[in-house]
Amino acid sequence: MEDNRGSGIGADLLCAVGFALDHGRVTRGRAWLWLVGAVGVAALVYAVTAQIVRPGTTTPAEGLVWPLLGVTPLLGIGLFFAAFSDGREGGYIVLAGSAMAVSSAYEVTMGVFPELVQSPRFALMNTAGLAADVLATVAWTSAIATFPNGNLESRWQRWLLRVSWLSLLAVPLLLLGSSTIYTSGWLDLPNGIPNPYYVDGLAWVVPWSTGLLLLPVIGILVFVFRALFEASRRRGIAPAGRGRQRSRGGSSKPRRGAVEEPVAEVALRAALIEEAVRAVQASGYVRGRSLEQIETTLFDLLGRAAPTEREARMLRGMLKKVAGR
Repeated sequence: MEDNRGSGIGADLLCAVGFALDHGRVTRGRAWLWLVGAVGVAALVYAVTAQIVRPGTTTPAEGLVWPLLGVTPLLGIGLFFAAFSDGREGGYIVLAGSAMAVSSAYEVTMGVFPELVQSPRFALMNTAGLAADVLATVAWTSAIATFPNGNLESRWQRWLLRVSWLSLLAVPLLLLGSSTIYTSGWLDLPNGIPNPYYVDGLAWVVPWSTGLLLLPVIGILVFVFRALFEASRRRGIAPAGRGRQRSRGGSSKPRRGAVEEPVAEVALRAALIEEAVRAVQASGYVRGRSLEQIETTLFDLLGRAAPTEREARMLRGMLKKVAGR
Protein backbone atom coordinates (compact mmCIF):
# COMPACT_ATOMS: atom_id res chain seq x y z
CA MET A 1 0.00 0.00 0.00
CA GLU A 2 1.22 3.50 -0.75
CA ASP A 3 3.11 5.23 2.04
CA ASN A 4 1.57 8.69 2.59
CA ARG A 5 2.57 9.47 6.15
CA GLY A 6 4.62 12.57 5.19
CA SER A 7 7.50 14.00 7.17
CA GLY A 8 8.37 16.66 9.72
CA ILE A 9 5.84 17.84 12.27
CA GLY A 10 3.07 16.87 9.87
CA ALA A 11 4.04 13.19 9.86
CA ASP A 12 1.12 10.84 10.33
CA LEU A 13 2.15 8.53 13.18
CA LEU A 14 -0.92 6.38 12.71
CA CYS A 15 0.08 5.66 9.15
CA ALA A 16 3.57 4.84 10.33
CA VAL A 17 2.46 1.92 12.45
CA GLY A 18 -0.75 0.82 10.79
CA PHE A 19 -2.19 0.10 7.36
CA ALA A 20 -0.55 -3.29 6.94
CA LEU A 21 -1.93 -6.71 6.11
CA ASP A 22 -2.96 -8.46 9.30
CA HIS A 23 -2.83 -12.15 8.27
CA GLY A 24 -4.75 -12.89 11.48
CA ARG A 25 -1.96 -12.04 13.95
CA VAL A 26 -3.11 -8.66 15.27
CA THR A 27 -6.83 -9.48 15.24
CA ARG A 28 -6.45 -12.63 17.32
CA GLY A 29 -3.90 -11.05 19.64
CA ARG A 30 -6.16 -8.08 20.37
CA ALA A 31 -9.44 -9.96 20.76
CA TRP A 32 -9.49 -8.93 24.42
CA LEU A 33 -9.35 -5.28 23.37
CA TRP A 34 -12.38 -5.59 21.11
CA LEU A 35 -14.20 -7.43 23.92
CA VAL A 36 -13.46 -4.54 26.29
CA GLY A 37 -14.66 -2.11 23.63
CA ALA A 38 -17.88 -4.08 23.18
CA VAL A 39 -18.51 -3.98 26.93
CA GLY A 40 -17.95 -0.23 26.90
CA VAL A 41 -20.34 0.32 23.98
CA ALA A 42 -23.02 -1.84 25.65
CA ALA A 43 -22.64 0.05 28.95
CA LEU A 44 -22.85 3.38 27.12
CA VAL A 45 -26.01 2.36 25.25
CA TYR A 46 -27.57 1.24 28.53
CA ALA A 47 -26.65 4.49 30.30
CA VAL A 48 -28.11 6.66 27.54
CA THR A 49 -31.27 4.56 27.16
CA ALA A 50 -31.91 4.32 30.90
CA GLN A 51 -31.45 8.08 31.29
CA ILE A 52 -33.89 8.85 28.45
CA VAL A 53 -36.66 6.57 29.75
CA ARG A 54 -35.92 7.44 33.38
CA PRO A 55 -39.21 7.74 35.26
CA GLY A 56 -40.09 10.85 37.19
CA THR A 57 -37.94 13.31 35.24
CA THR A 58 -38.88 15.94 32.69
CA THR A 59 -35.30 16.87 31.81
CA PRO A 60 -33.50 13.62 30.82
CA ALA A 61 -30.86 15.60 28.93
CA GLU A 62 -29.28 16.68 32.22
CA GLY A 63 -27.84 13.21 32.74
CA LEU A 64 -26.75 12.78 29.11
CA VAL A 65 -24.09 15.49 29.02
CA TRP A 66 -21.26 13.38 30.40
CA PRO A 67 -22.06 10.09 28.56
CA LEU A 68 -22.50 11.81 25.19
CA LEU A 69 -19.90 14.58 25.37
CA GLY A 70 -17.30 12.93 27.59
CA VAL A 71 -17.44 9.15 27.30
CA THR A 72 -18.58 8.70 23.70
CA PRO A 73 -15.79 10.75 22.03
CA LEU A 74 -13.09 9.09 24.14
CA LEU A 75 -14.35 5.58 23.45
CA GLY A 76 -14.74 6.37 19.74
CA ILE A 77 -11.19 7.72 19.48
CA GLY A 78 -9.86 4.66 21.28
CA LEU A 79 -11.67 2.26 18.93
CA PHE A 80 -10.35 4.22 15.93
CA PHE A 81 -6.77 3.99 17.19
CA ALA A 82 -7.19 0.30 17.96
CA ALA A 83 -8.54 -0.38 14.46
CA PHE A 84 -5.83 1.45 12.50
CA SER A 85 -2.79 1.11 14.75
CA ASP A 86 -1.23 -1.79 16.62
CA GLY A 87 0.35 0.44 19.26
CA ARG A 88 -0.61 0.49 22.93
CA GLU A 89 -2.08 3.99 22.81
CA GLY A 90 -5.37 2.77 21.36
CA GLY A 91 -5.57 0.02 23.97
CA TYR A 92 -5.17 2.46 26.83
CA ILE A 93 -7.84 4.79 25.42
CA VAL A 94 -10.31 1.95 24.76
CA LEU A 95 -9.77 0.69 28.30
CA ALA A 96 -10.31 4.17 29.74
CA GLY A 97 -13.40 4.85 27.63
CA SER A 98 -14.98 1.48 28.40
CA ALA A 99 -14.35 1.87 32.13
CA MET A 100 -15.88 5.36 32.04
CA ALA A 101 -18.92 3.93 30.24
CA VAL A 102 -19.36 1.26 32.94
CA SER A 103 -19.02 3.93 35.63
CA SER A 104 -21.68 6.05 33.88
CA ALA A 105 -23.97 3.02 33.69
CA TYR A 106 -23.58 2.52 37.44
CA GLU A 107 -24.33 6.17 38.18
CA VAL A 108 -27.43 6.12 35.98
CA THR A 109 -28.60 2.90 37.64
CA MET A 110 -28.34 4.49 41.09
CA GLY A 111 -30.18 7.56 39.80
CA VAL A 112 -33.01 5.51 38.33
CA PHE A 113 -33.23 3.01 41.21
CA PRO A 114 -32.13 4.85 44.40
CA GLU A 115 -33.76 2.15 46.51
CA LEU A 116 -30.81 -0.13 45.64
CA VAL A 117 -28.90 1.58 48.45
CA GLN A 118 -30.86 -0.62 50.85
CA SER A 119 -29.97 -3.79 48.94
CA PRO A 120 -27.45 -6.19 50.54
CA ARG A 121 -25.68 -6.29 47.17
CA PHE A 122 -25.19 -2.51 47.05
CA ALA A 123 -21.66 -2.81 48.49
CA LEU A 124 -20.61 -5.03 45.57
CA MET A 125 -22.32 -2.77 43.02
CA ASN A 126 -20.57 0.25 44.48
CA THR A 127 -17.24 -1.61 44.43
CA ALA A 128 -17.74 -2.35 40.73
CA GLY A 129 -18.42 1.34 40.09
CA LEU A 130 -15.35 2.36 42.09
CA ALA A 131 -13.20 -0.17 40.21
CA ALA A 132 -14.42 1.31 36.92
CA ASP A 133 -13.51 4.82 38.09
CA VAL A 134 -10.01 3.79 39.18
CA LEU A 135 -9.42 1.76 36.01
CA ALA A 136 -10.54 4.66 33.83
CA THR A 137 -8.22 7.04 35.67
CA VAL A 138 -5.10 4.86 35.49
CA ALA A 139 -5.73 3.87 31.85
CA TRP A 140 -6.25 7.49 30.83
CA THR A 141 -3.10 8.68 32.63
CA SER A 142 -1.18 5.79 31.00
CA ALA A 143 -2.38 6.96 27.59
CA ILE A 144 -1.17 10.47 28.43
CA ALA A 145 2.18 9.21 29.74
CA THR A 146 2.90 7.16 26.60
CA PHE A 147 1.67 9.72 24.07
CA PRO A 148 1.88 9.61 21.04
CA ASN A 149 2.70 5.99 20.14
CA GLY A 150 2.17 4.05 23.36
CA ASN A 151 5.91 3.59 24.06
CA LEU A 152 8.21 4.93 26.75
CA GLU A 153 11.89 5.61 26.09
CA SER A 154 13.38 4.60 29.44
CA ARG A 155 13.09 1.51 31.56
CA TRP A 156 12.51 3.52 34.76
CA GLN A 157 9.54 5.24 33.09
CA ARG A 158 8.00 1.88 32.22
CA TRP A 159 8.47 0.66 35.80
CA LEU A 160 6.88 3.80 37.23
CA LEU A 161 3.91 3.40 34.92
CA ARG A 162 3.48 -0.20 36.09
CA VAL A 163 3.53 1.02 39.69
CA SER A 164 0.65 3.39 38.93
CA TRP A 165 -1.54 0.36 38.12
CA LEU A 166 -1.21 -0.76 41.75
CA SER A 167 -3.95 1.80 42.43
CA LEU A 168 -6.43 -0.95 41.51
CA LEU A 169 -5.52 -2.71 44.77
CA ALA A 170 -7.30 0.07 46.64
CA VAL A 171 -10.68 -1.27 45.49
CA PRO A 172 -10.66 -4.63 47.37
CA LEU A 173 -8.81 -3.07 50.31
CA LEU A 174 -11.54 -0.46 50.78
CA LEU A 175 -14.22 -3.12 50.48
CA LEU A 176 -12.66 -5.20 53.26
CA GLY A 177 -11.09 -2.52 55.43
CA SER A 178 -13.70 0.24 55.61
CA SER A 179 -16.59 -0.10 58.05
CA THR A 180 -18.70 2.16 55.83
CA ILE A 181 -19.15 1.95 52.08
CA TYR A 182 -16.72 4.20 50.20
CA THR A 183 -19.00 6.07 47.76
CA SER A 184 -18.19 8.44 44.94
CA GLY A 185 -18.62 12.15 45.43
CA TRP A 186 -20.45 12.37 42.12
CA LEU A 187 -23.41 10.42 43.49
CA ASP A 188 -26.04 11.87 45.78
CA LEU A 189 -25.86 9.05 48.30
CA PRO A 190 -26.12 9.16 52.09
CA ASN A 191 -22.93 8.97 54.12
CA GLY A 192 -22.07 6.27 56.62
CA ILE A 193 -23.76 3.33 54.85
CA PRO A 194 -22.69 0.18 56.79
CA ASN A 195 -20.38 -2.16 54.89
CA PRO A 196 -21.46 -5.81 55.30
CA TYR A 197 -18.10 -7.04 53.96
CA TYR A 198 -16.00 -5.20 56.54
CA VAL A 199 -13.37 -7.42 58.18
CA ASP A 200 -12.63 -6.49 61.77
CA GLY A 201 -8.97 -5.66 62.20
CA LEU A 202 -8.33 -4.38 58.66
CA ALA A 203 -9.18 -0.74 59.32
CA TRP A 204 -5.47 0.10 59.13
CA VAL A 205 -5.46 -0.50 55.36
CA VAL A 206 -7.85 2.40 54.65
CA PRO A 207 -5.18 5.18 54.77
CA TRP A 208 -2.93 3.08 52.56
CA SER A 209 -5.81 2.52 50.15
CA THR A 210 -6.39 6.27 49.93
CA GLY A 211 -2.72 6.69 49.07
CA LEU A 212 -2.95 4.02 46.37
CA LEU A 213 -5.73 5.99 44.71
CA LEU A 214 -3.21 8.79 44.09
CA LEU A 215 -0.77 6.59 42.14
CA PRO A 216 -2.22 7.43 38.67
CA VAL A 217 -0.64 10.87 39.10
CA ILE A 218 2.63 9.10 38.21
CA GLY A 219 1.47 8.91 34.60
CA ILE A 220 1.07 12.68 34.44
CA LEU A 221 4.51 13.19 35.98
CA VAL A 222 6.08 10.85 33.41
CA PHE A 223 4.43 12.79 30.61
CA VAL A 224 5.65 16.11 32.01
CA PHE A 225 9.20 14.77 32.30
CA ARG A 226 9.15 13.51 28.70
CA ALA A 227 7.72 16.80 27.47
CA LEU A 228 10.35 18.88 29.26
CA PHE A 229 13.50 16.78 28.95
CA GLU A 230 12.99 14.43 26.02
CA ALA A 231 11.15 16.63 23.54
CA SER A 232 14.16 16.81 21.24
CA ARG A 233 14.39 13.02 21.18
CA ARG A 234 10.75 12.60 20.20
CA ARG A 235 11.16 15.12 17.41
CA GLY A 236 14.08 13.17 16.01
CA ILE A 237 16.80 15.66 16.98
CA ALA A 238 20.10 14.04 17.91
CA PRO A 239 21.56 14.62 21.38
CA ALA A 240 24.41 17.05 21.77
CA GLY A 241 27.56 15.81 20.10
CA ARG A 242 25.72 13.23 17.99
CA GLY A 243 25.34 15.28 14.81
CA ARG A 244 26.35 13.43 11.65
CA GLN A 245 28.89 15.08 9.38
CA ARG A 246 29.05 13.53 5.92
CA SER A 247 31.97 14.33 3.68
CA ARG A 248 34.00 12.50 1.07
CA GLY A 249 36.88 10.57 2.42
CA GLY A 250 35.02 9.47 5.57
CA SER A 251 36.93 11.80 7.88
CA SER A 252 35.47 12.14 11.37
CA LYS A 253 36.49 15.80 11.54
CA PRO A 254 34.05 18.41 10.19
CA ARG A 255 35.25 19.71 6.86
CA ARG A 256 34.33 22.73 4.85
CA GLY A 257 31.35 21.92 2.65
CA ALA A 258 30.31 18.90 4.72
CA VAL A 259 26.57 18.26 4.89
CA GLU A 260 24.91 17.48 8.20
CA GLU A 261 22.14 14.98 7.58
CA PRO A 262 18.94 15.14 9.64
CA VAL A 263 18.29 12.39 12.14
CA ALA A 264 15.39 10.06 11.31
CA GLU A 265 12.13 11.24 12.84
CA VAL A 266 9.85 9.18 15.06
CA ALA A 267 7.51 8.21 12.22
CA LEU A 268 10.37 6.77 10.17
CA ARG A 269 11.77 4.94 13.18
CA ALA A 270 8.35 3.42 13.85
CA ALA A 271 8.17 2.20 10.25
CA LEU A 272 11.66 0.72 10.58
CA ILE A 273 10.68 -1.11 13.77
CA GLU A 274 7.56 -2.43 12.04
CA GLU A 275 9.66 -3.88 9.21
CA ALA A 276 12.12 -5.37 11.71
CA VAL A 277 9.29 -7.07 13.60
CA ARG A 278 7.95 -8.53 10.34
CA ALA A 279 11.40 -9.84 9.51
CA VAL A 280 11.93 -11.56 12.87
CA GLN A 281 8.41 -13.01 12.74
CA ALA A 282 9.15 -14.50 9.34
CA SER A 283 12.39 -15.99 10.67
CA GLY A 284 10.67 -17.66 13.63
CA TYR A 285 12.82 -15.77 16.14
CA VAL A 286 9.82 -14.53 18.15
CA ARG A 287 8.64 -18.03 18.96
CA GLY A 288 8.66 -18.24 22.75
CA ARG A 289 9.70 -14.60 23.12
CA SER A 290 7.78 -11.45 23.97
CA LEU A 291 7.00 -9.40 20.87
CA GLU A 292 6.36 -6.38 23.08
CA GLN A 293 9.84 -6.68 24.59
CA ILE A 294 11.41 -6.92 21.12
CA GLU A 295 9.61 -3.75 19.99
CA THR A 296 10.66 -1.91 23.15
CA THR A 297 14.29 -2.97 22.74
CA LEU A 298 14.33 -1.82 19.12
CA PHE A 299 12.74 1.48 20.12
CA ASP A 300 15.42 2.09 22.75
CA LEU A 301 18.18 1.03 20.35
CA LEU A 302 17.10 3.45 17.64
CA GLY A 303 16.72 6.21 20.20
CA ARG A 304 20.33 5.78 21.33
CA ALA A 305 21.76 5.26 17.84
CA ALA A 306 19.96 8.28 16.35
CA PRO A 307 20.22 7.04 12.72
CA THR A 308 19.91 9.55 9.91
CA GLU A 309 16.98 9.52 7.50
CA ARG A 310 19.16 7.98 4.79
CA GLU A 311 20.37 5.22 7.11
CA ALA A 312 16.86 4.46 8.40
CA ARG A 313 15.42 4.26 4.87
CA MET A 314 18.28 2.04 3.75
CA LEU A 315 17.76 -0.34 6.69
CA ARG A 316 14.02 -0.38 6.07
CA GLY A 317 14.62 -1.32 2.43
CA MET A 318 16.94 -4.15 3.49
CA LEU A 319 14.37 -5.50 5.93
CA LYS A 320 11.67 -5.42 3.25
CA LYS A 321 13.87 -7.57 1.05
CA VAL A 322 14.57 -9.95 3.92
CA ALA A 323 10.82 -10.29 4.58
CA GLY A 324 10.24 -10.87 0.86
CA ARG A 325 8.11 -7.78 0.34
